Amino acid sequence: MQIIDGQLIYSATDLVGFIECTHLANLNRAVAERKLEPPHEKDPVLDRIAQRGYEHEQRFLAGLQHESGGLTVVEVSEDPDRERPILERLRRGREATLDAMRSGADVIYQAVLFDGRRQGYADFLRRVDTPANTRSDLGAWSYEVWDTKLARHPKASAVLQLSLYSDMVGAMQGFVPAEMHLALGGVEAETASFRVSDFAAYYRLVARRFEEHLGGESPADVAAIPTAPEPTDHCAVCRWSLRCSRELREADDLSRVAGLTSRQRRGLIEFEIPTRTALAETALPLASKVPGASPAALERIHEQARVQVEGERRGAPYFERIPLPRDREDALTPNYGLGMLPPPSEGDLFFDIEGDPFYSSPQGDGVDYLFGVIEPAERDASGDPDTARFHAFWSIEDGEVTAGAERRAFEAFIDLTMDRLRRDP
Repeated sequence: MQIIDGQLIYSATDLVGFIECTHLANLNRAVAERKLEPPHEKDPVLDRIAQRGYEHEQRFLAGLQHESGGLTVVEVSEDPDRERPILERLRRGREATLDAMRSGADVIYQAVLFDGRRQGYADFLRRVDTPANTRSDLGAWSYEVWDTKLARHPKASAVLQLSLYSDMVGAMQGFVPAEMHLALGGVEAETASFRVSDFAAYYRLVARRFEEHLGGESPADVAAIPTAPEPTDHCAVCRWSLRCSRELREADDLSRVAGLTSRQRRGLIEFEIPTRTALAETALPLASKVPGASPAALERIHEQARVQVEGERRGAPYFERIPLPRDREDALTPNYGLGMLPPPSEGDLFFDIEGDPFYSSPQGDGVDYLFGVIEPAERDASGDPDTARFHAFWSIEDGEVTAGAERRAFEAFIDLTMDRLRRDP
C-alpha cells in the first residue's frame, strides 16, 4: 500500500490481508501515510518461505521455456532508473506489458498491472485463443493469469488474488479472461484452474468493503476505522506479529487465556469482560449467557484465567490439579485424563522426532531428519539405576539429508520399538 501524490494505491497483497485481518490494513495504511515505521525485524522462517516461493516460480518458468513447440516468453523488465517517480515506473511497466500482449507473446513473465488505483505483478500471463464470434482488443487472442504458489492445495486468498489480476487484465485487453490458474507446489506439480465468473461476485464484494474501509479514492482526509490486534491464522506469516503480540500482552488480552476460542473472546468482550484479569475476577454464574460459551465452557476458561493470573502474581509457575470425576457411588471414573496412561514400565520408550518442513527433493517436500529415543535406565543387581540410553537415528547419508536415509532411519526406529515391545509387551 502506497500513497503517491495524494492517491492511495493498493495491491492484491493488501486486499488479501484485509480479509485476513482488518487491523493489518490499518497498520499498512499508517505506514503509507508515514505515521508508522514498518517492522525491521528479520524473520528467517518468512525469508525461507519467500526464497522457496521464488525457486518454485523459477522452476515453473524453466518448464515453460522448455515446453514443446517453442513458446515465446517475454519478461517485463523492471525499470532500471530508480530515480524515476514511482507512478511513472508503474505506467511504463504497464505499457511494456501491453506491448507484449499486443505482440501475441505466448507467455508474459512478471506482467505489470496498474490502473491508477490498483497495482500488481502477475507471475505469468498465458496467451489463449478467444472463443469463436468474440474478439478482444488484441485480436483473436487474449490472456489468462497464472500464479505460482507453494501450497499443495488452492487457498481462498490465492483465488482472490487471481480474481483481482483477472479483473485488471480484462480491462487492459477489453475481454474478461474465462479462466485463471494456479501452479501449485509439491512434487506432483499440479495445477488448479477456476472460472473467473464463478468468483467475480465474491471478489467485487471484498473489493468494495476494502475500498469503504480505506475511505474512497482520496483517503488523506478520511480517518482510519479504529481497530485493535486480534489473533488470526494470518499472524503466523505476518510481518507485524511481534508488534501485535506485544500489544496483546500489554493489554492483558483474552486471547492469552489457554483454550479460549475466538468466538468466546468476542462474546466476552460484548459482555464487557475485555481482559484476562477481568475474566479471572468475574464471579460465576453470570446473570445471562455469554455468546459462544456454554456454562461449562465459561467455568473452564474462567478457572484457566484465574490460574494463569495467579501464577503471574506469584512470579512462579502455578497449577492446580483438576479433581478426577467420580460416579454415583463415588468411585473414580476410569480412563480419564492422565488416568488413561498405563502404569510406568521398564520397557517405556520416550520418542523425539525432529523435522524440516522446508526441505525439498524429487521424492517430496519436508523431511524428518532425526528419530530419537530415550530408553530409561535399567537397574543393576544392586538396585541402582544404570545410565539412560539415547538412540539417535539420523536421516543423513554422506553428510547430506536424503529421503533414502530418512526411510532407513525410520525403519531402524520401528525395529527398536518392536524389539522392546516383544521384551515387555
